[in-house]
Amino acid sequence: MNAFLHTVKIGDLLTLGSVLIAAGVFFYTRSKDRRAQRREYADRIRSAAGQTLARLNRCIAILDSFYEAIQVPITEADEEMLQHREPVRARDFLWKHLYDVKGDLIKLFRDEQIELAYAPLFGYRRDGYAMFSAALESALGTFDACFDLFRDASQETILGMRNLQRFKSAELGNPVRSFADEIQRAQRELIPRCLEPFRTELLKTIELGDAEIVDEGGRRGATVGAHGADWQAEVRTELWKLCPLSVEARGEDEEDEEQGPGTPRSGAESSGGHDGRRSRNR
Repeated sequence: MNAFLHTVKIGDLLTLGSVLIAAGVFFYTRSKDRRAQRREYADRIRSAAGQTLARLNRCIAILDSFYEAIQVPITEADEEMLQHREPVRARDFLWKHLYDVKGDLIKLFRDEQIELAYAPLFGYRRDGYAMFSAALESALGTFDACFDLFRDASQETILGMRNLQRFKSAELGNPVRSFADEIQRAQRELIPRCLEPFRTELLKTIELGDAEIVDEGGRRGATVGAHGADWQAEVRTELWKLCPLSVEARGEDEEDEEQGPGTPRSGAESSGGHDGRRSRNR
């Protein structure tokens, strides 16, 4: 009888040990699988954040390429002026090509689907889309402000050549290129500044640990909302500080003072065609 009880106890212990070992293996395997799934999910989020960051950098490069693309039209406008001695004609020639180049860049911007750069991250952090939209809106608005300043400064300089008795080669091209260089430097400072808050959030996401990305706490961060009503005026004010040469050439008139600092000069709209010129200059 005692031998039977001893045998049962040993058997129970062996069974219990087997159950514990099996349970341990089960929970270890489950924990390992969960860590692998968590790592896989976190890597997907990091990859998506990296792709979005690359798209933002591409946005900067596309908008910056405007100033390289207009170098040939500037030379051709100078040749037009040298041949015909008609400032309005040279101005119209340059403006047409400025808007053509701008249109090509906007088409490239859309073809590369920069506006959809946040799509891979939308399921992870929906509140971030407002940050992305605000950053992109600010960058494009800054580009428009730079474009408007260059357009107006070049116009005033070209039309100011009406009374020249003799016109020499590069007399149009040199000052217009000076405006382009100055405004390009300002744009290179301002547009990255517009995108920096969102780029910082992307870099933070890439640097988070697996658990922080998966955890709800990893999804919370600084929120960059829509711009206030005066953000365009603020961009214009900052641009004016960075481009004294272009602003001086552009000049100010009573119409500008009445419209206020956030309003484009009457002329071509920043997104319109080249035919919206000021009638007093035609």
